[in-house]
Amino acid sequence: VDSSVSVADVHDNLTDVMRSYVNAYALSVTHGATIGIVEFRGCNDCTVAESATVLNTLSANRATLLASIDARGPSENQTCMSCGLEVAENMLLVNNRSGAMPLVVLISDGVQVVQGGPDKAISVASRLKASGIRVVTHSFGGADVDEGIYTSTMHSIASIPSGTYARGDVG
Repeated sequence: VDSSVSVADVHDNLTDVMRSYVNAYALSVTHGATIGIVEFRGCNDCTVAESATVLNTLSANRATLLASIDARGPSENQTCMSCGLEVAENMLLVNNRSGAMPLVVLISDGVQVVQGGPDKAISVASRLKASGIRVVTHSFGGADVDEGIYTSTMHSIASIPSGTYARGDVG
């Protein structure tokens, strides 16, 4: 989930969106979903480790996941979607469950503006998809960017079919 300064005014709404994702899945470490939560922000001189934080490793404990969401820190810095995608990729590859469909839901309001820009985010997403990880993008309004670039980036990050791209307001 995007935790950059551009989402500061919808921080609580993003919390609600994240909570709805956690509540939508049947969680189980053996036969159901496990969910991990990564928040991202970034700057040009930041490392990936400084730009993306694991709020919760893959877990089927709904209460722990919801508490992690509620404890998110304030929004700061700029958008680094590739940072969040890289940390999510590592989490999924390290904790791969046999037979599980690895999935990343990227929640953001804008185009990556640091650490390689949109091309870097698309490149990292392509690597995830090539390794069998499905990527769904959930984007929401408010970004002060060119709509064509924004839409193209989020479509390019999402897995095929293009219907995995969703856009809606959270505020």
